[in-house]
Amino acid sequence: MAEEMIYRPREMYEKQLEKQYHEAALEYFNNLVKEANVDENMNAMHVKTYNEKVAARKECEKKLGKAQAGKGWAIVGLVLGAVTAVAFLVLCITGVVPWWGYFIMAGGLLIVALMIVLLCTVIKNAVKRAQEALDKAKAEEQKALQICYDDLAVLNSLYDWNMPQKIMTKATPILKLDDHFTSERDYELHQYYGLEDDNSSTLDVVSGSIMDNPFVLEKVLQREIKDKEYHGTLTISWTTTSRDSNGNVHTEHHTQTLHASAWHPAPFFTEFTRLIYGNEAAPDLVFSRYPNENSSLPEAKLKSYVKKRAKELAKKERKALTDNDETTNFQAMGNDEFDALFGADDRNHEVQFRLLFTALAQVNMVDLMKNPYPYGDDFAFFKDHKINSVASRHSQTFDYVADPAYFRGYDVKACRENFVAYCDKFLRGLYFDLAPLLSVPLYQMHRPVHSFYESGKGDWLPRREHEVLVNGMRRDAFIPQNADPSVRLYLKQTYNRRGDGVDLTTVRSSSFHTTEMIDYVPVMGGDGHMHNVPVHWIQYDEVWEDFQIVSTKVGGTNRSYNSILSQIGDRYGSVNHYERGLLAFAAPFDKTNYSGEEISKLFPKQD
Repeated sequence: MAEEMIYRPREMYEKQLEKQYHEAALEYFNNLVKEANVDENMNAMHVKTYNEKVAARKECEKKLGKAQAGKGWAIVGLVLGAVTAVAFLVLCITGVVPWWGYFIMAGGLLIVALMIVLLCTVIKNAVKRAQEALDKAKAEEQKALQICYDDLAVLNSLYDWNMPQKIMTKATPILKLDDHFTSERDYELHQYYGLEDDNSSTLDVVSGSIMDNPFVLEKVLQREIKDKEYHGTLTISWTTTSRDSNGNVHTEHHTQTLHASAWHPAPFFTEFTRLIYGNEAAPDLVFSRYPNENSSLPEAKLKSYVKKRAKELAKKERKALTDNDETTNFQAMGNDEFDALFGADDRNHEVQFRLLFTALAQVNMVDLMKNPYPYGDDFAFFKDHKINSVASRHSQTFDYVADPAYFRGYDVKACRENFVAYCDKFLRGLYFDLAPLLSVPLYQMHRPVHSFYESGKGDWLPRREHEVLVNGMRRDAFIPQNADPSVRLYLKQTYNRRGDGVDLTTVRSSSFHTTEMIDYVPVMGGDGHMHNVPVHWIQYDEVWEDFQIVSTKVGGTNRSYNSILSQIGDRYGSVNHYERGLLAFAAPFDKTNYSGEEISKLFPKQD
């Protein structure tokens, strides 16, 4: 497929890309199966055997359950027999019942004796046999499962990071994805497009370009300190007396639960996925738009909404002309459906807005918003000069990290279905985050001049990658002293310097020391008195600790990393993480003489 413009992005996905990517993912998996030399027929037989063992184990559990239920009923019978015997013995001795009560007592004792015999013989043996059968069934089940895993041992070791990206690049060359977020991408977005970083911590990142214009899809952790409401209750009681018309005194008891609340600062954490795209087209334009729930209305109701909205925009347009204020010089586009559904009424530059949203761009955007497949209008779109941001609902619930652990299994048929299904979701999710940008032809037509002559700005890793790597490490290794381990850590790069082919990064791990506190809030009770209602709350005092993280590009594969994991642990400590050809590990600050070349020698050279 030649690199060419996508004029109708949603239509192209339905008619071409969806099937093309699905088949590419299937082909990729089948090639892995061939490379691993998996005997699919043999694995299918072993999986069938395993499923039979699972069914046998479940049947044994039922039998054990029945045997234990029989034991329970026998114990109930024993207790009832004993109670009956004792009760009638007492009744006979005290003369409450005549002599025939001794026969009932004897019957109760007989039942007790019978239940004891059953519990010590038949039922005991039945429970023992059922338990032994279950233990044997479990052992056979685990053995059968291990055989299935042995079938796929090599295949499970071949899964690697970036597999969906490799498939996507092959299926859709217009969307070029990077092996990792590079220093060049970072330099481009900041230097040429004016990206300004916030204080979030990056959890996952996928980057690439569309016609040489860079983008990065990142999942970030955001922390905000704001007031949290705590609730408390106190139950009070009192009595009242009253005299009726006959002179009788009545006493009445009352109870009441008093409620109180208090507000105190607390940390709140939010994971958020967003796509950031740099393009020099319409460089002065700023606007924002949010998902419009009216996009999914039935046609008749949608027309009514569009008509109503068109009147509102016409009024706004007249007001802008009357005010003669360039900052509010709003003009409707003339396409009522686009104006109503896309919005962006806060745009600051009408000429450049029209330059972007040509007739074709408007048609594409309306098609994207109105069509419910696959997501409909679920995206927010922001433009701030040369930086465009897209945040969709569907990407908030999908993990683009493609951890090899997602794909491992024991049934090659199920693994194939899982792998292809994940890749389909990966393409669909990422593509429709890019679709609002692809809907604007000018974005694809505009190639940045600097990309033709600028090379990478160094071999270092950018902040986002450092934070991804450290966020992938063991969390317990970064808990600051006196921090509450139940509070989420916030890991943020604060300093980076270059060593001998490695990055020596200072990462600050921030958390909180927690203290249980009580406020006593006065509340008026129904008894006419003020009562101090206790409100328990948590005081959060920030604590932090700095750690040195050594990171470098080593190449290799997830399989090669696992094979040398023990060597890494011996040489560079047990707190390390590898993904997408990048290796990072925690190291003491008093040691900085790490060699990137020495570390890379651990990994086999790639073809």
